[in-house]
Amino acid sequence: EYFFFFFFFFFLPVKIIYKIATVCPQETRETLLVGLYKDFYNDQSQFVKRTATLQVGNLIFSLKGSKVDTFLIQLYTSLVPKKGMDEDLAYHCAYTFPAVLYALGKDIWSTLRDTYKIMVAKDVLPIKQTLAASIHEVAKIVGPKAATEDLDGILKGFLSSGNTVQYCFAHLHEFLSELAEEQRLVYLDLVGSIVQFSRYNWRLREIFALNAEAYTKLYNVQLVYEKILPIAFKLLEDEVVQVREKMCVPMYQIVMMLKSQPKYFEEAMLRIDKFCASRSFRDRQTFLHICSGFMCNESVFEQYLLTGFLALQKDRVPNVRATLAMILSHHMKCSGLLAKNTYIVRTLEMLQSDSAGEVRRCVAEAMAECDKMKEIEEEKEVGEDNKQREMEKLKMKEMEEVKMKEMEKVKAEVEKKIDISGVDEEEVEELNRRKAEQYFSKCLIVDEIVETSG
Repeated sequence: EYFFFFFFFFFLPVKIIYKIATVCPQETRETLLVGLYKDFYNDQSQFVKRTATLQVGNLIFSLKGSKVDTFLIQLYTSLVPKKGMDEDLAYHCAYTFPAVLYALGKDIWSTLRDTYKIMVAKDVLPIKQTLAASIHEVAKIVGPKAATEDLDGILKGFLSSGNTVQYCFAHLHEFLSELAEEQRLVYLDLVGSIVQFSRYNWRLREIFALNAEAYTKLYNVQLVYEKILPIAFKLLEDEVVQVREKMCVPMYQIVMMLKSQPKYFEEAMLRIDKFCASRSFRDRQTFLHICSGFMCNESVFEQYLLTGFLALQKDRVPNVRATLAMILSHHMKCSGLLAKNTYIVRTLEMLQSDSAGEVRRCVAEAMAECDKMKEIEEEKEVGEDNKQREMEKLKMKEMEEVKMKEMEKVKAEVEKKIDISGVDEEEVEELNRRKAEQYFSKCLIVDEIVETSG
């Protein structure tokens, strides 16, 4: 019973005090909650005091936009003393560091910089890995100047260590975006060496493949052609299938960036085309995956890749034909630009009689999508015809209504009462005859006006 009382009335409020701060008014956060937190920190129970210490980073972040008491900042920096260190407290400090820096603003970097460097210097693997995973966020907050002066060397240290390289390499392109262009050049060779010597860590190669498109946005065409493109083509021949498939995805963006330099572009397209003629069935499958990315650009695909793409429908390896069928099936489901291409449809029809069951299954799905597209188009055509007929009917109805209104006006004018006092019968008959002629002539004019407006 005492345990539950202690948990609900002392421990639990300390654990959730930062959550309460997120929903409180600013004045309450700055005074009442901070005062309550100080009471918890000064509590006689070491358990409550330690729990409060662990929550200081979360509390500072929840006070974002409010005035943060200097006591909280001093307490946060004291989590990592220069001599001796509680690993649990230091880990919480490292974990919440980007959030605290974000809440306090980049101006506080001069105060927190020493704390950050002390954590980096400590040889505690969980802390270093946490800092490596978030260094790009710190760079975004502190800005290019501080990132270059204070974080550049730390990042290179993380990249050179096998224990931390995977954690910072995943977001290296985000860190580089904060550096000046001259500083980025240094990292190109470093990235190449990481990919080259990661023979036993294929995850690093996969990470580069996932971020390859982002790297192309950081450098000019010349550097993309000389540095990034060779790495990309090397990974397209990687022994791990996940790496090859991930690298196929950004190839379209990488190659299209070279479009401004026709020589580079043509050479890249020729190298892609060589995969189609390779003796390795893996390379031919890679060619098909690359083609799936280029199918969003009808003109480039038809000019450079369509011939080789269609030629693989007769490949001797069933897996290659199955890959072709799956790509076409996906393209049809997405209603791609080439869904109505005559050669593509003809290829699907030929693959319907393929000897491999997997190929026939994929083709059946693609042909079902083709049939759906035809039905949709037919429904659209029928709908357009019906719509046009309805519009014609409405137009005719409006014309008839206009005609009837005009006729009623004419009739009303003719049927006006005439004052015949003092007029003999012959004159009245003559007047009625003229009125009748006037009525019929106006009816003819109304018909002509309605037909002209129609």
